[in-house]
Amino acid sequence: MKWEDEGIVLSVKPFGEKGYLVCLMTKDHGRVMGWLKSASTRIKAVLQPGIRVQAHWQARLEEQLGGWRLEPLGGSVAALFTKPLSLSALLSATALCEVMLPEREPHASVYTSLLALIRTLGEDAWGQGYFDFECALLGAAGFRLHLSSCAVTGARENLFYVSPRSGKAVCQTEGALYHDKLLMFPSFLQEGRTPCPKDLLGALDLTEYFIERYILPHGGYGLPAARVRLKEDLRQHRM
Repeated sequence: MKWEDEGIVLSVKPFGEKGYLVCLMTKDHGRVMGWLKSASTRIKAVLQPGIRVQAHWQARLEEQLGGWRLEPLGGSVAALFTKPLSLSALLSATALCEVMLPEREPHASVYTSLLALIRTLGEDAWGQGYFDFECALLGAAGFRLHLSSCAVTGARENLFYVSPRSGKAVCQTEGALYHDKLLMFPSFLQEGRTPCPKDLLGALDLTEYFIERYILPHGGYGLPAARVRLKEDLRQHRM
């Protein structure tokens, strides 16, 4: 049993004397764990979260762990080491993929969204891409947010709340009576502007509510430490 696909490194852990357990988010095969028997100096240099690789997977049986042969596809996340907040976002995104997605279940939308996010992390305006990524991840995991129009009136203006039960947007006039029971709609989406750290914190509170309530309990996981750290970093950055 063998296949070839492109993928993004999610995590790398030592395995045996010279090997590694490498988890990839692949384009056509979803999240896949495999064993890299050994790695050349060139490959070791790119075995880090966020790196895009061409992956060759092989095993005797489909349900086995399988072995990797990896080839870097170019690109680097080295520049993010001078951008701590961007690096924090990358580590949060890759950690969420590991705990929210079942193994070997294709989710092309998540791969595309993660790749788009990584390509913007070197810039300052990556907040929208990160929020879009978490929304795509929620949808792939089974809970899709509906933020384009009001669930009650169908209006696309004056969106102010989000229903904690349905994940649907609600306009201010319709939701005012239930203010204390509703979640806040990310204002930057309505205003069409780049989110600042404060905006992104509010947006992550929204996605976090649904991740913790509807997704993580089914897998027996808690919110990854890297995701918690991202919010802490955003709080410090806005001070």
